[in-house]
Amino acid sequence: MNRLSGFTGTLALLFKIIFMGMVDALLLAMFLAALHKHSGMLELVVALVGILANIVYFSKRTMPFKFLYPGLVLLVLFVVIPVGYTVEMSVFNFQTGNVVSKTDAMTQLLNNGLVPDAANTTYDMVLGSDGGKFTALLTSPATHI
Repeated sequence: MNRLSGFTGTLALLFKIIFMGMVDALLLAMFLAALHKHSGMLELVVALVGILANIVYFSKRTMPFKFLYPGLVLLVLFVVIPVGYTVEMSVFNFQTGNVVSKTDAMTQLLNNGLVPDAANTTYDMVLGSDGGKFTALLTSPATHI
C-alpha cells in the first residue's frame, strides 16, 4: 500500500496552502516586476496564471485540472506563445535601414565605402592556399598579369 495514498486532512491542506503561498509569492514578485517595467502583456499572463492556479488547486470541482494545469501552462508558455510571436514578427515591418533618405545613404556609402579610380581599374580575384596559408591572387582582366 502506498504511504501517501491516505495523505489527506488538515496536514495535507496545510502543505497545500504553504506550497500555493510560495507559488503566489513568486507570481506576485513576477507581476510587480512586470508592472515596474510597464509590460502589459506580461502582467496579464502572470496574473492569469496565478488566478487560474488558485482556482484549480483550491476548488474541489477542478480535480482533473490539478494534474493537467502545470503541463498546459508550460505548453502555452513554451510552444504557443513563441509560435504566435514568430508569426507576428514575420508580418511586422521594422523598416530597419530605411531611416535615412536615399541621397543621405548614397552620400554615406561614397564617403565611407570604396570608390573606383579614374580609369575604373578592375581585378579578378582567386582565393587559394600556399603552404597552409590562405592567399588571394589578383589579376587584371586586360593584361592577365
